[in-house]
Amino acid sequence: MAPVLVLSIVMRSIALMPPVAEGDHPKKGHTAEVDNGATGEFLDSDSIVFLEPFCHQVGGHCSLLMLGEHTVCKPYAKREHQFYQNVHPKLTPFIPEFRGVIEVFVEEDGNDYMMLSASPPLLVVQDKSSSVKRRIRRSMRYFPLRQL
Repeated sequence: MAPVLVLSIVMRSIALMPPVAEGDHPKKGHTAEVDNGATGEFLDSDSIVFLEPFCHQVGGHCSLLMLGEHTVCKPYAKREHQFYQNVHPKLTPFIPEFRGVIEVFVEEDGNDYMMLSASPPLLVVQDKSSSVKRRIRRSMRYFPLRQL
């Protein structure tokens, strides 16, 4: 899967997802790049959230994914990432808020359906009382974005 930008529909937020090899899936002890360029370990499958298709897409070549009610994940484009990093502050009320980069995992279930999932890095996920979606969003808030 290609990298994905994560945007918030209502709260103006966006994030990017780097590419992941098909069949990859977070497992306990699996390490992966997180949005700040640091390496984080993924927790067990209890910390995984499954992404849902965004049903209101009207155009484009690939589908958008939902990470919660107000956050959209979209394919990553380097120039778009640079735009969100360098946007003039006066424009921010009119554009989605950039939330960061998360990693998406592609897996096939027993019925040949593809499942897309994301997992928060272990560095941020100490509070098990929060929902997985909230922990992923929190991890995007805490780390500065890496230069791609």
